[in-house]
Amino acid sequence: METVQPLERLQVLEKKIAHIIDLLHEEREKTTHLLEEKNVLSARIEAMESSLLKETKSIEELSQERVLTKQMVDELIQTIDQLVESIPQPEASS
Repeated sequence: METVQPLERLQVLEKKIAHIIDLLHEEREKTTHLLEEKNVLSARIEAMESSLLKETKSIEELSQERVLTKQMVDELIQTIDQLVESIPQPEASS
């Protein structure tokens, strides 16, 4: 049975520590990349929300304009009807 020398144990430990350090660097790079991506996506979401709010406001304004226009048209039709009714109709000859 072979016995592992203390120097060999130390070398194995050094390799394991170096591997762990490499893994930590990789994970930090991934984390940094994910944070950058998160920031980009958050900015896109904010821009989309802002755009959606503007569009919603625009739709609401158009809807209000539509209601006002309908009211005005209804009033015009009423006025025309009143004018037509106020015009004396010629009597039909028998």
